[in-house]
Amino acid sequence: NEEDLHDFGNTAKQLQELEQTVSGVRLSQERERREEKYDVEQLNRRIKQLDEAVAVLETAQHRERVEEGYMKQKLEDLEAKMTSMVSQLETKLTDSTRQIS
Repeated sequence: NEEDLHDFGNTAKQLQELEQTVSGVRLSQERERREEKYDVEQLNRRIKQLDEAVAVLETAQHRERVEEGYMKQKLEDLEAKMTSMVSQLETKLTDSTRQIS
């Protein structure tokens, strides 16, 4: 009977140790799930930030292309104007040369 009590005490102690182990494992799993959820939230925030940065860059690139097109057109217009002015000067020079002759 005393041996049974001793066995019962050992069994109770083992059961308590097992319950503590299970509780520890559950806490660890819960902590891991929270950390994973936090990591996923962090990644989602970072993805959103990167998406926003890409949108800003794409907008800036578009603006640059528009400005580049505008500047190219202005340069072509100036070039045409200069060509016209040179032509007019050549004509005037030719006329002046004829008048002198």
